[in-house]
Amino acid sequence: MADISKSVAIVDVAESDEVNIEPAVRDRFNQLADQWEIETVLHSNSTMKINHPAHREIISMGEPVVPLILERMRETGGHWDHALEDITGANPVKRSDWGNIAAIQESWLEWGEANGLI
Repeated sequence: MADISKSVAIVDVAESDEVNIEPAVRDRFNQLADQWEIETVLHSNSTMKINHPAHREIISMGEPVVPLILERMRETGGHWDHALEDITGANPVKRSDWGNIAAIQESWLEWGEANGLI
């Protein structure tokens, strides 16, 4: 697998409010995210979802995919919190919001905005 650690260029937020992602990274992420969503849509077991090979590969892509995960979360929802926490080491979700998918997503999206990632 190619080294993607330098594939994300975060532009100064004060100047442009955008995050640039290499097209190859975006394409691979979208392929894996689509696969993960299709193959786990009927699973209610979150352990099965987060251990799916496509999900694990997304996590292995590291920080360059964080803006893509946040973008996808904002557009379609989904259980991306585990991947975000694994990649970033952050957890902006209040304990009182655990189990509340909408609140979890909102916490991560606010975190992403505060960190200039979306």
